[in-house]
Amino acid sequence: MFVDIITSNGTLQFVAYNEHNGYYGHEAKVISTQIEHSEFL
Repeated sequence: MFVDIITSNGTLQFVAYNEHNGYYGHEAKVISTQIEHSEFL
């Protein structure tokens, strides 16, 4: 999962890596006071 936050000083990128067999999915969330992002992996 990649989350790019564009700022006046450039791009801030958060990256989450997960290793699994692909059979079971799960939800990943990025929550802050300024943004909320949810993705099913």
